[in-house]
Amino acid sequence: MPRSVLERKRSPHCIAFWALAFLFLALVVSRSEAKLFGERKARVIVDATSTESYREWAGRPENDRSFFYHITKGKFYEGEHKDSSLERTSFEQIAFDLVKRLEQRGMYLAPELDAADMMIVVHWGTTNAPIDWDELLPPDDSADSFDNSAEGTSEEELDEDSGPITAVGEGPIDNDYFMRRDQISNSRLLGFDRAMDKPGIMPSEFHEYQSMLLEERYFMVVQAFDFPYLKETKELKLLWTTRFSTRAAGTNFEDAYLALTRVAAPHFGANLDDLAKERTHYGPGEGSFGELEVISVGDEEAAEKE
Repeated sequence: MPRSVLERKRSPHCIAFWALAFLFLALVVSRSEAKLFGERKARVIVDATSTESYREWAGRPENDRSFFYHITKGKFYEGEHKDSSLERTSFEQIAFDLVKRLEQRGMYLAPELDAADMMIVVHWGTTNAPIDWDELLPPDDSADSFDNSAEGTSEEELDEDSGPITAVGEGPIDNDYFMRRDQISNSRLLGFDRAMDKPGIMPSEFHEYQSMLLEERYFMVVQAFDFPYLKETKELKLLWTTRFSTRAAGTNFEDAYLALTRVAAPHFGANLDDLAKERTHYGPGEGSFGELEVISVGDEEAAEKE
């Protein structure tokens, strides 16, 4: 006599089949969502420069103490279009997260005013802001300039409103390498200019940076100044700058700034020869989930006997 539908459903083999089918369907859906939403991963690009005097100071064998700093709010660039996630994110939230990240580099909040070695200034916002970024750029005429920073774009070039402006690398100019005025401005802001101006850069890499500069990006610029020098002379002496950014489309700043600081943390005070690139998850937390793994499918009848 054939088994009833209910009996067939209770069969261990049938249960195993449907369990595996369900898991397969879940994996297909999750992979489809991952492709649709870019796996919710932030690709963070970091540029870090420091002065030779700072590197000598930080690297002296006898200098085994930690660095202490004060942290202050810099400029906030909200962009042309309303972004409620930028408005909701306060400087206090950003500073609280940065304090934890700076500790990874042996930098700590100064317990009192005179104990500080550095004044750290934090700027943040979106590249969708048609303004002059000069105040966030290192001075070209500094006697203690960054060793490997680009000279930047001349005022004559920036004043040209029409036509191509610049090219990459050495040798004859290639029309494919021309960049728009806003791309040049953003490349200096984000630190892309040093990488794009390197001789011998591959065209594919250059075009990748070029396309990034055309899209809106969330960014942060963290600058450290010599605090004793500032207190004595009332003048700013830049020690190091770290610039980091990620694509704004498909996310919000409340999640993005946590991804930004997570990737930038190892590079505060560093001097990179090239851009650092890393993918990380958005939002808080340091861990990550691996792929779902099926250990085994249980036998219902055996489980009932137990």
